[in-house]
This record gives sequence, C-alpha cells and structure tokens, in this order.
Amino acid sequence: MLRCFIFAILVWAVPALYAQNRDTTVINERLSVQQAIRIALERNPEINQSRQQLSAAQARRWNALGLNTPQLSYFREGMPSNPVARQFMQGAGFSEQRWEISQTIQFPLTSIYQYRKLKYSAGAAEYQVNAKRLRLKADVKKVYTDLALSIKLLQLSQVQLTLAKRLNDAVTTQKEVGQSSDIDLLKAQIQLAQSQNDLEESQRKLHDARYKLFTLIGLDPDEQSYTIEFPDTLRYLVYGVDQATVLSMLENQPEIQSLNRQFQSAQAAVGEQRSRVFPDIGIHFYRQDYGNGFDYNGILLSLNLPIWFPFNQNVAVQEARAARNEVRWMRQSTQLEMKKNIELSWHGYNNNLRMLERYHQAIQAQSEHLLELTFEGYQSGQIDLLTLLDAQRTYLQNQRGYFQILHDYYYQLIELEKYLHKDIVYHE
Repeated sequence: MLRCFIFAILVWAVPALYAQNRDTTVINERLSVQQAIRIALERNPEINQSRQQLSAAQARRWNALGLNTPQLSYFREGMPSNPVARQFMQGAGFSEQRWEISQTIQFPLTSIYQYRKLKYSAGAAEYQVNAKRLRLKADVKKVYTDLALSIKLLQLSQVQLTLAKRLNDAVTTQKEVGQSSDIDLLKAQIQLAQSQNDLEESQRKLHDARYKLFTLIGLDPDEQSYTIEFPDTLRYLVYGVDQATVLSMLENQPEIQSLNRQFQSAQAAVGEQRSRVFPDIGIHFYRQDYGNGFDYNGILLSLNLPIWFPFNQNVAVQEARAARNEVRWMRQSTQLEMKKNIELSWHGYNNNLRMLERYHQAIQAQSEHLLELTFEGYQSGQIDLLTLLDAQRTYLQNQRGYFQILHDYYYQLIELEKYLHKDIVYHE
C-alpha cells in the first residue's frame, strides 16, 4: 500500500516539476513574441477584469425571469380585549387566523424583453473581451518591435564606436608621420567620446524597452532577468496586404459587433419599458383557521394597474429610446474612426514598404561604399578629416533611418493584422 502511495505521488509531482522548470527555463533564456503574447493574455489585469465582467453579464440573464422573493406572513384578527367577550369565543381567543404565502410575477412580455436585453448585453461584453484581446496582442507586438529597434540601435552604436576607434587610430597614425594636425586628433578624440556616450544611451533605452515589455505582459519580478534573450525579429520581409480586403473586414470588427449587440440590447430595453403598461400579477394563498383548526383555504389574485404610466413608465421609455439612439450614433462614430485608422495604416505600410525597397536597392550599398572610399582616401591623404567625418555621419544616419522605417513598417502591419484577425508578423 505504501509503495502505491509513493508511486502515485511521483507520478503527480515529477511532470509538474518538469513543466515548472521548463517554463522557467524558457522565460529565463529566451522570450519570443508568441510566448510574450501568451503570458500577457494569461496575466494582463484588464483582460482578466473583462473576463469577470463577462461572467457577471452572463449570470445576470437569470434576473429576466421577473420573480420577486415570495413573502410569508401570519395574520390573526378578532382578539377581544374584554374577558366577557373572550368567553363567547369558546377559548379560541380570536375570530380568524391564517398563514399566507404570496408571489408577485411581472408580466411575461416584460420578462421576454428583459431577457433579450440581458442576452444582448452579455454578447456585447463577449465581443469587448475579444476586442481587448486583439488590442493587447497588438500592443505586445508593438512593444516587442520597440525592443527589437533598441537592440538594432545598440548594435549600430557599437558599430559607431568601432568606426570612431578606427578613425582615432588612423588620425593618430597620420599625426605620427606628420600628415595630420593636433586639431584633427582632437576632433577624432571628441568623436570617440561621443560614440561612447551614444553607446551608453542606447544601452539605457534597451533596458527601458525590456522593462516596458515585462510590465505589459505582467511578468513577475522574480522572473525578470538580464539573461533573457530576445530573437532578432526586426528583419526586412515583404508582406502583401490588400487595402480592399482590410476594408471589407470593417463590419466584422469586435468593436462594431459589440456596438451592434449594445444596440439590440437598447432596443429590447425600449420594449421592456413599453411593456410595463401591462400589470404585474400577484398570487396569494391562505390557510385559514376560524377557531376549529386550519380547515379552510383562500386565494387572492391581484393586478398592479399602471394608471400613472404617463408620469412614470413613459419617462422610462423616453430614456430608453435616448440610450438606443446614443448607441446608434456611437456605432457610426466608431465605424468612421476605424475606417480612418485602416486607411492611414495601409497607406503608412505602403509608403514604408516603398522606402525600404529603395534602401535595399541603392541607399544601403551606396552609403557603405562611400564610407569605405572616404576612409581609404583619408589614409592615402587624398581626403581631409571633415570629409571622412561627414561620410561616417551619412552612413550612421542612413542606418538609423533604415531601422526606424523598418520599425514603422512593422507598426503599420501590426495595426492591419488587428483588423484582419490573423498574424502577419511574428507568427512563428
């Protein structure tokens, strides 16, 4: 028996420990985009809050039954305070006593409209959860893109430092043979010091981007480590996105679908308030005792007549109609805003794609070739230091511009895939 118990404990504990160690290893060594998204969807407070709101909205539909709490009451009358009168009552001490249980039910048509209102409201909450999931996924990808850009700029700062050291060595050599002045050497030293400062600044921005990602996905402080590596995801890849296809998905967006459900819920709310012109129903059941035991039963049916409908329910109907019209205008405003965002994102993506193609076709190769030619010319004494510094500046600016455009290209694609409901970038 003891062996079976130990074996059961091992069967349960070993896989759990293995899974825990495996997850910790993944987080501590390498954090991909998809892993970051999975962590964010599990731990993001706003998403979890929306899920709880959805559960509450789904449970709220049972309120549509319109059943109030039953009321149990006890009644006794005809209890004389005169002792002489009490003798004629044969010792009962009362003329009647009864137990009563009553139940009030709202008019069935009101319950139907109320159920529809709460059902559509729960549907709207579900679409809101889906919309927040898509936004969170896009936000994680954007922050990861910022992090990838910081890594690229750090690498470029290291290249800048290497070029500055190479320039300083070349100027020092030229100074030793008498082909360079003290001013040129001073300029090279200043360039080297500035490159070191730029490298420190790039490292600071990288750490800022790392912790921004950790905060967004809800990574625990104990899991945050400097040993976490991030794959090189900022690469030039051509993704084809058709503008008409994106625009055709406008009505399928969860924000629009949520507003459609809200409109249906508001429409049902109007019907609910109008149906309150019909009376609620009250049912009362009695067990009666006239002094010889509870030998009699009684029943009472009642109706709540809404004779003050113009002053009470009519006001509620007008408020419900105003709320319905508000949702209608909100839906139109959201459609216009989303169409604008789709148009801007697609044109931004298209422009960035053309600029990236131009970089790859000419600018990158030409700037690298210019840098090598000017450095060789400076070493041979054919080009002065200012020309070489300008060539280095041109090369570094082109590289920074290229990475920034690549970053913006990914940003626009992330926006577009949010509307397409499918992964375009980072879909490993």
